Amino acid sequence: MKQNYNKQIKLLCATCGSGDFFDKNEETGVITCKKCNRIYYGGYDEIVELNQQSISSNVENMRQEVQQDLIKDLNSIYKKAGFKLK
Repeated sequence: MKQNYNKQIKLLCATCGSGDFFDKNEETGVITCKKCNRIYYGGYDEIVELNQQSISSNVENMRQEVQQDLIKDLNSIYKKAGFKLK
């Protein structure tokens, strides 16, 4: 089984879909999309909330990957121990 399942999820602008052009005002926490100039007054939390569907999808994909790896590893362990699985 993998030791590390780290994954980065790119947050996208809800207006233009850009993910590389956010500018954050350190004093206020307000984030602006540099491509379309949309202002996120809720800052990072607002962008995360608007990207929740993408985040949930990525979490589900990772859950399935971990589950498959675990099944594969358990099958291997049992096979080495002489057990037969159906």
